[in-house]
Amino acid sequence: MRLALLVAPALCLAGCLAPAAMARMPHVDEGGRYADRVNDPRTDRCAAQEGRRKKDCRAVRDQGLEFVRRLMVDDQICLEGNPMSDGISSRCKVRASVSDVGSNNVKLEIRHAAVGTRFKPMQNLWYTELALTDVYVASLGFSVEP
Repeated sequence: MRLALLVAPALCLAGCLAPAAMARMPHVDEGGRYADRVNDPRTDRCAAQEGRRKKDCRAVRDQGLEFVRRLMVDDQICLEGNPMSDGISSRCKVRASVSDVGSNNVKLEIRHAAVGTRFKPMQNLWYTELALTDVYVASLGFSVEP
């Protein structure tokens, strides 16, 4: 009889907690949150350059766009410090992993963000290909103002 008095409440409690245990974690599939979107830049950095820098900027942008279009899920990239290099170095302040790719879109999950950056770890961001390329072009010193 005592066993039945202990087992019955335990089974009821287990039934109540089971749905909570099966809830999605906040970092899996955004846990009901939508990833932030980073759209195409409003101004063309290369058009703002003059002379030889305009040609150099366009060459860099084309290389960056080619790099972005080759990204696949689980690729690691650097967003600040040494963006889009062949590997993640100690200079990288913000490290991200590609968690999804789509037509003209790359979804990044921030894995490491140094203090003082605008990113937060586990943040999810959808970048358009041109917006992610613009991060690279800006890092090489091509500003919007010539």
